[in-house]
Amino acid sequence: MDYLIALRWPEGFLCPACKTATTWRNARGLLHCKEFGLS
Repeated sequence: MDYLIALRWPEGFLCPACKTATTWRNARGLLHCKEFGLS
C-alpha cells in the first residue's frame, strides 16, 4: 500500500480541505485527515 501511496502523492498525502499532512489509516488502509476525518 505504501508503494501506491508514494505513486499517487510523491510529496506525501495532504488533506484537500486543510492541507495538513497529519493522517491516520482506517482498517481498510485508507488515509484520513486527523483534523477533518476526510479521505
